[in-house]
Amino acid sequence: MSRQKGNRNRRSNAFKTLSYHVESKISKFLAYTKGEKRASEMHYVPYGDSNTFPQNLVDLINSSPTLQQGVELTSKFLYGDGIDASKAFLEYKINDSQTIEDLLEDITNEVPAFSSFVVHVQVNGAFEIVGIKCMPFEQIRKGSEDDQGNVDKYYLIRRYEERDYAPKDFKDKSIVKEYYAYHRDVKQFHKELAEVGTISNHPGYIAYVYKSKASGRFYPKPQWFSAMEDAIAEAEVKHRKRNDITGGFTGKLHITHFSTAPLTDKEKGKIIEETQEFMGEEGSQTMITFARNKESAPLVQPISHPELSKLYEYAERSASETIMKIFQIPQVLYGIPTAGKLGSTQEIEEAIAFTQRMVINRPQQMIERVLTELVSHMKLPEEIKRPDKIKIKNLSLKGFVEEPTPQIGEEVEFEELEEGEKQEIPSENKMIPHAATSLN
Repeated sequence: MSRQKGNRNRRSNAFKTLSYHVESKISKFLAYTKGEKRASEMHYVPYGDSNTFPQNLVDLINSSPTLQQGVELTSKFLYGDGIDASKAFLEYKINDSQTIEDLLEDITNEVPAFSSFVVHVQVNGAFEIVGIKCMPFEQIRKGSEDDQGNVDKYYLIRRYEERDYAPKDFKDKSIVKEYYAYHRDVKQFHKELAEVGTISNHPGYIAYVYKSKASGRFYPKPQWFSAMEDAIAEAEVKHRKRNDITGGFTGKLHITHFSTAPLTDKEKGKIIEETQEFMGEEGSQTMITFARNKESAPLVQPISHPELSKLYEYAERSASETIMKIFQIPQVLYGIPTAGKLGSTQEIEEAIAFTQRMVINRPQQMIERVLTELVSHMKLPEEIKRPDKIKIKNLSLKGFVEEPTPQIGEEVEFEELEEGEKQEIPSENKMIPHAATSLN
């Protein structure tokens, strides 16, 4: 099973520009509310003030290189070397197109980004599980809590506009689709069948998986939440560097318009509009002043700028280091050598062991418990032995240590082959798959 790169290309179209959207929303991120009043009108509880909190997280991951790398590295560790089970079970399709390891890969793409994942569970008329599939976390919303704090409905939301849904929208399954919360209560299952009529009309169940914390009990916040401003800063540095390069190599003009009579704002606006042809392309730096004569014209002096290259270097390094710290993965695994060390195999092995033990074990065990629970109730062919427990194999050193590419002039040793023997050429596309967390 080859590991595909984490799919972080889902865009919400919520961003117009990074500066406007992310920075103007940061205060709302830090104090997002459940919106209970709106929840009673819309059936589901908005995730953040504008109901786009997880969509914004996806956009931020796509904008911050270090944050994206931290998500990908954690994902690789969570998947490890796949699931320890029989070949027959690993090849069995647990939904229309995926094996259990395909499902594991999808789950482990979600957990580092959101500290959570969502699974859709389909059952047959005998209440056996016949399909398990990972859902896009950012599209799922919780229903309102009952008096005991339980949620019995979940909603797949395909729109994220900042507007309330009209009642008719809830009848349009292309916009909002309703699911039951996962359970194993047979009596409750029969009540649901009575509501929907037949098993073919049953929408299935949503298992909304995350570890409740004081910082996010109803909806989760990602583990890297406290480094969000650093991720924004890193993304903003890229944005500003590009603008500085664009502006730095375009025309710089100072245009003074002389007029003996005072000008109205309307007249000044017309002059500025007529002067556009002298301003060059977008990004050029142009200043227009108005004066009665040359003697009264303003004195324009250049303002000295700090060394932007050093400021950018500091800002990028500081933000990147903070983001890496929040993931707790040693820098050598990011490809950054440790001072005083040579990045030896032993150092990498120690870093992998530390990450597995101190960072990965808990979320990985949570995924194992969830998958074990679901597989225990799944309908399987008689010839396939059901695992007593889903166990994820820890990531091996193979995923991080590759054979070095020979340099020009370097002597290369070739293994001698017997006559007629073919040498196996390893696939360049062999990448390590991926992993994941407890039912709420």
